[in-house]
Amino acid sequence: MIRHLVLLAIFAASTVALAQQTPQAAIVLHAARLLEVDTGTLLMPGEVLVVGDRIRAVGVSVDHPQEARVIDLGDTTLMPGLIDAHVHLFLHPGAEDLQTVEESVPLRTLIAADAAKADLLAGFTAERDMGTEGAGSADTAIREAIDKGLILGPRMRMSGNAIDILGGHEDAIHYNPSSMCCRMPITPTRSIRLSR
Repeated sequence: MIRHLVLLAIFAASTVALAQQTPQAAIVLHAARLLEVDTGTLLMPGEVLVVGDRIRAVGVSVDHPQEARVIDLGDTTLMPGLIDAHVHLFLHPGAEDLQTVEESVPLRTLIAADAAKADLLAGFTAERDMGTEGAGSADTAIREAIDKGLILGPRMRMSGNAIDILGGHEDAIHYNPSSMCCRMPITPTRSIRLSR
């Protein structure tokens, strides 16, 4: 099943790239099976008609426009793209508490762009990013680059700055809000606490 998902994602990314080059290009994807998620039915065979960057038809057999390019995917299963509603593109496996202060925002942005591409190729076609953990609005730059076709990635929704409770994991009481990393220890006697 993983092989089928990976193949689908690769062909989906190729289809998107081709569609961006020729806005109304018609492509028919033909596979051994197609999962119809709303009914739980496995259609055999399965076809998807893509025109430009939009899916126009799905079924056992779809219209084949005269100019359509037909891509036979062989013994694979087509399915809708996956959605992840809680990702952090700006955090990568490893010491998450250190990478936010040791790595520059430009480096973290490049890593996030690579993560977006990897997610698309894994079959995720839509994601919601839950904050950059100190990289400001760089997540919006990633989304805009994807939307403009500059980089590969899923459709992105950005949550913006995190809202946190007192004592929660985003709580930065006793830290200077304009400083990315404190240069000296701050004690409660030297801190300034703001209240609304």
